[in-house]
Amino acid sequence: MGDRPDRFMLRNGQSEPIDAEINADDEVLAVADSCPREAIRIVEVSSGNVLAPVD
Repeated sequence: MGDRPDRFMLRNGQSEPIDAEINADDEVLAVADSCPREAIRIVEVSSGNVLAPVD
C-alpha cells in the first residue's frame, strides 16, 4: 500500500483514504501508481478525472 499511513488505511483488505478528500500531492500519486493491485485510485473532485494510477 505504500508508506502513507497518514493518508490511507486498510479496512477489510481494501485501501481507503483516511479523509474523504485529500490533496493529491506527488507522494499520494506515487503510492497510487505503485500499488500492484491498483487498489488506490485518485480522482479529481471537480472534474472526475482519474489522476492515478496512470495507464
